[in-house]
Amino acid sequence: MSTTNIPTHPIDKQHVHKPEIPSTKAWCVKGGQPVHTKNRDIRFPLIWKVDTHPFNHSKYIKHTWVIIIDTDEKARAERARFEATLEAPLGPDAYMTHYGMLYM
Repeated sequence: MSTTNIPTHPIDKQHVHKPEIPSTKAWCVKGGQPVHTKNRDIRFPLIWKVDTHPFNHSKYIKHTWVIIIDTDEKARAERARFEATLEAPLGPDAYMTHYGMLYM
């Protein structure tokens, strides 16, 4: 599979989310499990999967997906600069799988 024309983040593949749980309690979700997708840039928020949530009373919703974002003004400005550089690859599915597509 050729990936020369597909934009990726991070380009250097050095700064990706790790599968281990963060050590900082502020970035953890109680009762949740971090969702690891390969090649996910650390500038994207970490995704957590939670089986229970106090506001979920539906028998049809099995999981809640949670992200934690730093809302500090400097962090928001940095995130905005990063997000302005993003492009969404449109497929095919083999590219998405290669870069770590998350099925929810």
